[in-house]
Amino acid sequence: MTSPELMDTTCAEGAGPFQDHLMKATNGGNQISAEEQARINCGGLRHLTEQLEKHKKIFLQVKETCQAIVKTLQKDQECNAM
Repeated sequence: MTSPELMDTTCAEGAGPFQDHLMKATNGGNQISAEEQARINCGGLRHLTEQLEKHKKIFLQVKETCQAIVKTLQKDQECNAM
């Protein structure tokens, strides 16, 4: 993936270091149009959103596992207290 595809919206709005890169980027010798820039930015955002969803699923699995461990430990403590 190229750097423009990974840019965040702040960079796309010109506040970041990739502004000059985007403005000077060429496609077959022609400057990239605003539509092409938007497509690249949306592709990068789509990729980041997909990655976030994957990480969210993993986080929820870890959370469920931790909750199960806590319940098991609580039961063990109750048994040991008797």
